[in-house]
Amino acid sequence: MSNFTVRLVEIAQASDGESSFDSLIASITTEIIEPLVLLISTGAIIYFLWGVYDFIKGASSSGKREVGVNHMMWGIFGLVLTVSVNAVISIIKNSFGL
Repeated sequence: MSNFTVRLVEIAQASDGESSFDSLIASITTEIIEPLVLLISTGAIIYFLWGVYDFIKGASSSGKREVGVNHMMWGIFGLVLTVSVNAVISIIKNSFGL
């Protein structure tokens, strides 16, 4: 049984409703959302590096350089997006004391 499943069983058996809800939200954030954000961040970094590779490889062709630049821009956009999502999650967690 996974750690997340064990955690859900513990939360379901808790007697205090409010603390079990807080624990459930904290567990979902820790076990699902944070790894998902990390995975998307890793994908954005790989996409950016792929753009750098395309840019350098296609230095003699303006069309290939443009493709590399587009990959780099979308990679940076993905990184900014994941950093923003992390910031929003942190603000929500701090606001509600989770």
